[in-house]
Amino acid sequence: MEQDKDQVKSFVLLNIKRIVTNLFKAQLETSAELNQIYLSKLMKNKDKIPVGVYNDLAWWDSAIMGTIRKKTLDKGNESFREIENLFDFIDLQLKDTKKDKDA
Repeated sequence: MEQDKDQVKSFVLLNIKRIVTNLFKAQLETSAELNQIYLSKLMKNKDKIPVGVYNDLAWWDSAIMGTIRKKTLDKGNESFREIENLFDFIDLQLKDTKKDKDA
């Protein structure tokens, strides 16, 4: 019985991680897409912008993207740890669907 509860817990945690990981990946993809749009607009208008202003606007580079990526992954890993810690206080079990059907 205890092994069944551990299997249910592992199953639920694995699927939560999978879903949340997809969320992080989507966030990183969106950030990369926004960065490309930003850089494209900036380069398109480079000749219309004074050099000093252009330099101030050209801040969202690969280093910043790396920082965004690191922060997103760090927060994601922290979230996973918090979720796993919550499961220490939860007792999971599957419903017996045969019982429910017989009633």
